[in-house]
Amino acid sequence: HPDYYLKRLETLLQENALQEDDQFRIRTMMQLLKPAFYLRLDDRKSDELEKMPGSRVLKDRNPMAGYRGIRMMLDNPRLLRLQLRALKRFIDTGRYRVRIFAPMVYEPEQVRAMKQAMREVGISEDVPAGMMAETPQSYEIRPFLSEIDFTSIGGNDQLQLASVVSRTDAVQALLTLTNRQPALYRMLATIANETARYNREYRIPKGLKPITNGYCGNWPSADP
Repeated sequence: HPDYYLKRLETLLQENALQEDDQFRIRTMMQLLKPAFYLRLDDRKSDELEKMPGSRVLKDRNPMAGYRGIRMMLDNPRLLRLQLRALKRFIDTGRYRVRIFAPMVYEPEQVRAMKQAMREVGISEDVPAGMMAETPQSYEIRPFLSEIDFTSIGGNDQLQLASVVSRTDAVQALLTLTNRQPALYRMLATIANETARYNREYRIPKGLKPITNGYCGNWPSADP
């Protein structure tokens, strides 16, 4: 549970149980740590899950583009609810502002199902719900906008799926590719423009907070 580790760090600092240099680094980290978290549901791939004791997941030939993300979570509702109950305990401490989002989304119905599961475990509807935008379907963002409060653009999966390569099986090919491609720019532009239009036409007139777009991936640091 995330709150356990944060409290444990505080206890170690209070007891002076760490070396001085370690104390300084941890205090600095905790001062910089904001009380707002984006928490993504499980997105482990089949090659990771098959190694877990008791796992019934079979390794895909191409795990990165295989059975993963929100599809796997919705097919395993007990596992989905286990995660959501843990997140609820984190939220219920009252110490943090939390946003929950789904990875590898293909259809608006998947977001609706995630939100329904959130309600079933008692997570307040005030907790923002969002999605990763990384599959080709998710870049046609308009049908999703009525279901979400934010997006996080998954640049690494965007690159591999749009370029029809695998991050695990084609390392050399990926080294020669870049997110600076017109097709990928158009995907980003579609999300930005459609979100801005939806905010102007629907969210802002109703007094709702605008939907926000973020970016998650190597591009900003590897190719600034």
